Amino acid sequence: MPDFNPIGALTEDEKRKIIAPPPMPQKNESKIIIGLTGPAAAGKETISKKFAEAGFEVFVFSDILRREAQSRGLLKGNPEEDRMIISKLGDIVRFISGKKDILADALVREILSSSGQKFVVDGFRSEDEVFLFRKTFGNFKLIYVNADSKIRFERRKLQDPTASYDNFVKRDEMDIKNKGMDKVFRMADARIANDGDLEKLNGQIGRFINGF
Repeated sequence: MPDFNPIGALTEDEKRKIIAPPPMPQKNESKIIIGLTGPAAAGKETISKKFAEAGFEVFVFSDILRREAQSRGLLKGNPEEDRMIISKLGDIVRFISGKKDILADALVREILSSSGQKFVVDGFRSEDEVFLFRKTFGNFKLIYVNADSKIRFERRKLQDPTASYDNFVKRDEMDIKNKGMDKVFRMADARIANDGDLEKLNGQIGRFINGF
């Protein structure tokens, strides 16, 4: 994949906003937030849809980066390559801001400004992101979604026939090395095993939804 430099596309004002956003309001006790974490193709999107059917609004960390990458012409049109670009863009934004929770900060502000009361947030990748949500929302629970890597890769192949297992595993390794996702997984309040049994998965999700 060719190198790219999204930092050069940022204006000085945009850089200042990333480095020094406005202060966060006091802790919110009324909104219900379900956070999802887990490796690629574990089924987080499927679970988000189930919560959406139950009236939860869905937010995705990578959507922020995808919008930025798209607006700056960084995406190539190849799903696997674009996922790597978006992941690298996230690393760069965190680096220049000095804040691992910079994307979480943006999502928190979107949620606080929304009139909704129930939300699913997909894509927690760092401890700082979890800490910020726990500090901001009194009713926040983190769910760790996982499945065997071979099963996850077969799911990815259905979405992108050009995907390679080596790149898929490399992304898992990058997520652990660069973002400490293994530590995030251990912070979860609950776990969902998504190894392909749809009835079992629906039962697990149903129990969570009924709890709210």
